[in-house]
Amino acid sequence: MAAPFNKRALNAFNGTSRDGTGGGNVVQDASAKKVINAVGVYESDYGVMKVVPNRFLRSRDVLVYEKAYWAIATLRPMFTKDIAATGDAQKKQVIMEAGLMAKNEKSSGIILDLTTS
Repeated sequence: MAAPFNKRALNAFNGTSRDGTGGGNVVQDASAKKVINAVGVYESDYGVMKVVPNRFLRSRDVLVYEKAYWAIATLRPMFTKDIAATGDAQKKQVIMEAGLMAKNEKSSGIILDLTTS
């Protein structure tokens, strides 16, 4: 997961294309009149990694995590509760307590202090 600046830096990555020509990752489609220059999946010696943009992440950080090792922990399940009525209006409240749970904290990491300009 990367902030927009570093996601664009990954888009500029010029790896070898699948046809072996080394032409990079720019795909041109004349029939659709568009040029695609984006890295969405990076395949390395360590496996396949999906690159996801995150506009809320600090621009100098990149998160590396395995989705299978994260879950939503329900502390109090969702339920509705009637609250005081105002005139003919009936009001209800939805209550739930949950949090993000790391099933294995060593499955994730962060890359800090990258270039932001």
